[in-house]
Amino acid sequence: MPKYLILRRSKDDPATSKPGSLEETACAIAEVLTQLPLSAERLRAIPVDGPAATFATLKESAICSITIDKKSQNFWNSEVFDVQESFDQFITAKNRAEQNLNDALTDMKEKLYESRAFSNLDPEDDISVYSALDTLGESDFHYKFIETLRDQYQYQKMRGLFDE
Repeated sequence: MPKYLILRRSKDDPATSKPGSLEETACAIAEVLTQLPLSAERLRAIPVDGPAATFATLKESAICSITIDKKSQNFWNSEVFDVQESFDQFITAKNRAEQNLNDALTDMKEKLYESRAFSNLDPEDDISVYSALDTLGESDFHYKFIETLRDQYQYQKMRGLFDE
């Protein structure tokens, strides 16, 4: 199965992956698995058996390696993308719920403050919107999901991952 080193692509580097290629998909996978704030467009995949890979390894400029073939590319495109997208939608819904609850709590706090009888009460002494939703477990699930993908694509973090 082909293995690729994933590198940061400089902004002025005109070389991009061919749409639909294994290289393009390897960059998309690396974007998700590294969890770094780098888009797939800012990454470049090179085969590990080429001279550029040897140079990148010596320079320690590789972020990670990904193993991918047509079958695992199809799996990524047909299943993984949809699961990741639904997870992102879940997080968006959670964030929206947090905001709605926080807005309602702020409104209640204002009403209490305006009241003569209840102005000494602060609902935030007893109600924590964020700690309640932090126990949903989505972080644990996402970690398991990412680890499963790392195994699937034989992801290997390289030295210098968090450098620069």
